[in-house]
Amino acid sequence: MPTIRDTAYPRIESSISKQDMDELYTPTQQEMAFCNRAVKGFPGKPCFLLLLKSFQKLGYFPSVKEIPFPILECILKNSGYQPLTPKVLKDYDHSGTRSRHMAKILNYLGVKPFKADGKRVIEKTMRIAIESKDDLVDLINISLEELIRLKIELPGFFTILEIAKRIRFQWGLSFFEDLSNGLTPQQKKQIDALFVVNEKEAQSDWEMLKEDSGNPSLPHLKELLKKLKQLKDLTPTTQSIEGIPCCKIERFGAEARVSNAYDMMRFSKEKRYSLAICLLQLIKAQVLDDLGEMLVKKMRGLHNDADESLSEWRKKHQSKTDELISKLGSIAKIFTNQPKQKEFSKKVKAALGKNPEGVLKDCESYASFINNNYFSFILPNFASSRKTLFDILEELDLVSTSSDNRIISAIRFIQEHRKTTDEKIFTHKISRGKIEKFVDLEWVPDKWWKTLTGQANRDRVASSVDRKYLEVCVFSQIAQELQSGDLAIVGAKEFADYRRGLISKEEAKKQIPSYSKIVDLPLDDSKKFIKTLKDLLHETASTVNNKMPANEWVTIEDGKPSILRGARREQSKWITNLERTIVDRLPCNGILDVLTDTEKWLHWTKFFKPISGRSKRIHDSTARYLSTVFCYGCNLGPNQTERSLKVIDRKKIAWIHQKHISEAAIENAITEIINSYNQFELPKHWGIGTSASADGTKWDLRDHNLLSEYHIRYGGYGGIGYYHVADSYIALFSRFIPCGVWEATYIFDGLLKNESEIKPDTLHGDTQAQNATVFAFAYLLGINLMPRIRNWKDLKLYKASATARYPNIDAIFTRESIDWHLIETHLDDMLRVILSIKAGKIIPSTILRKLNTKSKKNKLYFAFRELGRVIRTIFLLKYLDDRKLRTTIQAATNKSESFNSFAQWVFFGGNSLIKNNDRDQQRKIIKYNHLVVNLIIFHTVQSLTNVVSDLFGSEGATTYKEVLARISPYIRSHINRFGDYQLDLSRPVPPLKFAL
Repeated sequence: MPTIRDTAYPRIESSISKQDMDELYTPTQQEMAFCNRAVKGFPGKPCFLLLLKSFQKLGYFPSVKEIPFPILECILKNSGYQPLTPKVLKDYDHSGTRSRHMAKILNYLGVKPFKADGKRVIEKTMRIAIESKDDLVDLINISLEELIRLKIELPGFFTILEIAKRIRFQWGLSFFEDLSNGLTPQQKKQIDALFVVNEKEAQSDWEMLKEDSGNPSLPHLKELLKKLKQLKDLTPTTQSIEGIPCCKIERFGAEARVSNAYDMMRFSKEKRYSLAICLLQLIKAQVLDDLGEMLVKKMRGLHNDADESLSEWRKKHQSKTDELISKLGSIAKIFTNQPKQKEFSKKVKAALGKNPEGVLKDCESYASFINNNYFSFILPNFASSRKTLFDILEELDLVSTSSDNRIISAIRFIQEHRKTTDEKIFTHKISRGKIEKFVDLEWVPDKWWKTLTGQANRDRVASSVDRKYLEVCVFSQIAQELQSGDLAIVGAKEFADYRRGLISKEEAKKQIPSYSKIVDLPLDDSKKFIKTLKDLLHETASTVNNKMPANEWVTIEDGKPSILRGARREQSKWITNLERTIVDRLPCNGILDVLTDTEKWLHWTKFFKPISGRSKRIHDSTARYLSTVFCYGCNLGPNQTERSLKVIDRKKIAWIHQKHISEAAIENAITEIINSYNQFELPKHWGIGTSASADGTKWDLRDHNLLSEYHIRYGGYGGIGYYHVADSYIALFSRFIPCGVWEATYIFDGLLKNESEIKPDTLHGDTQAQNATVFAFAYLLGINLMPRIRNWKDLKLYKASATARYPNIDAIFTRESIDWHLIETHLDDMLRVILSIKAGKIIPSTILRKLNTKSKKNKLYFAFRELGRVIRTIFLLKYLDDRKLRTTIQAATNKSESFNSFAQWVFFGGNSLIKNNDRDQQRKIIKYNHLVVNLIIFHTVQSLTNVVSDLFGSEGATTYKEVLARISPYIRSHINRFGDYQLDLSRPVPPLKFAL
């Protein structure tokens, strides 16, 4: 159950500044006059004022004896009264006078007493909110807002909590009953059959359905198809779920996911059927996404293998290629010498050798691979996957997200000819002088045209195509359009039509003026916006041009800028020795000690509770929560944790992990830690929280799951842990993503999902963050993007106009021009995407994943790209001009790399291999590790604060600023990862000290 601290229920905070206390709790002259009119005598007047001022702050009347002493003293002192004894306060709380005073205060402030009207308001508000909200905290907070809006006295916290529990329970009963009544007896029988244990498999179909998909091998594809067909057999049971909010489906689906067959059979029938339907809906959407992902990966693999085969073919036939080039050289030499006709023919024949037909055949064979045309090598591998790929096509309901349905027609065409054995199939027929098309080939990419039709010229109508190559081409196009969002899968989630998640054009137009003020850009006037961009680009280029002669760090040669490296600054031995002294004085602790101390300080395990929503008292809950976090955050695993701790059973650890700790709960705990960390003074010497850096690091996985991919740069199979690290070293956000994706796709998710008090507006990243589309997104989102780019000098820089001249830097600009008209035309469309992201309708990675595929159908991509080219040019010009900026970017990305190394160091168990093959569990383990790392960082900063304060005294922060800036909380020497593992909840902890 939520506590009062989890909600917005008003509470008196005693730890506020004296200035704020005086402003909040000093009675005004009007209030003093009202008190004198309403009350006579002592102690009535001071008690009356205590009630009045506390009600103004809280919205309800607390017991005056429970008002914190500093506030009580402030109110009495500022109203001219002496302190009251505890007995006086206690007697007043139990007197009839208090009730009369409360009525007068309510009347004076125009607030209605709670009573029956307030209860009806709460119930009505909660019954409306429960349709789209599910968490008790949300229900309570919404009700509080409504009571305050209507100026009704707030009830006690437990009163409103009990109403919320009752409303949710009643709604759940009604929901389960309605959903269950919509099922036929046959459908209920189908669901009940899922919970019967199969003797052959030693588990129920229920558990098998919940198993995660494997890697995109043919056997796993076939298994997934079988699973989808099984889910489709239950499709009638999911039709009645339409119209139910996603949060409800996910809430009940989460409860069903952590419930085994035995648990499900213990529920009432109505609840069992309802939970099953919700989870089946989620699983079906996931399976459809997995099939789409597997199809994409399969086609990508076929193309990669064909490309490698072409390279091998070229190596194998290198001697033949050399021979052909030699013959061509000989003929060219003969032609250059211009002999007589008879001599020319004779010499050419001699140069070609005895088999000119063979030479021609070799030339034609080699010519077929010009422009890296590897398509002929695809067919052998495609043949083995053909049946399964067609089976996938039969099961997926693909739709075009635009009015262009040509690829849909092509899909139907190859499906109709699936069993045809003809090498060539006709694309049209001529009847009575008119052409009747069977399939439109206008969508076919140029590189495929000759392979499909045998024609080099696209102007001619192709009467027939090669059937096998057409199939490969269509499947390749499907994979590409699924990635770009031009095709969608009905019923899927990731591959759904993302455009449906956008706010309406009308709503976007309404929001643009106010959003323009927020980001301080003239977005409501496209012409003014373009002029602002042009002026900014021109002014930046002019400034850099004027300062270039004096810029000793940058040179331009052959149109390429080059930045000179400065000499590394040597640190004095005194500073180095002082830094070592600080580190040596840190107390040594084990990771379990860190978890215990931080729990006593922050109580971060309060976010862990039954995922099912059903409360059940757990003996030793804190010890079990800490053990579980240690187990998964350090990758020991339940078996090793049991052997190491010797006080907790592995089954209990696994049970807590499965039943009580969700990703969302871990994220809430991380946010709590970040907010507390932000109160420390020491991290302000490293950064003030206005910037963050995003970077990924590879985590090893087995290759048996869909998330795992082979990473060329790192080597081996794995996934990428993608982190946003604040300039003060604390990690704000983490996410686990596949190796093969463009990391910058996820660069904004961390900032927009960040709910902590640290709110960066500047974002650093590595080379992958330099994408033009990413720069455009950052600009419109109001984020200052500053990535570290490896080969930045190879990027194109653009002028505001073709006629602009910058004598000192003109050579670094490209001759290409910005398409300003395209930006102006699609500005409203781009803003619609940005506003949808801000409204939480769609996450940035979803739209960036689609836009980064460069689909010709998507004009929005080209508009974002043009805008991004402008913003990236401005950034690169500033990067050239400002040495301090380059140093800042380098330092920020170094922090990310240091965090990645530290996170891997903490994840020391199991050879740092994530053994679990379930993607949900993999993502959860990354969150566990993020939590443990942040806890160690918090604990280290607390220890550093104590050591620095003891060494330097209260004025040390100013005197030794340079020393403090060099230290980081990623120190490892004082953390004992190995050795004694003891969970001692009775160990004493010093009080938290935030100030130096």
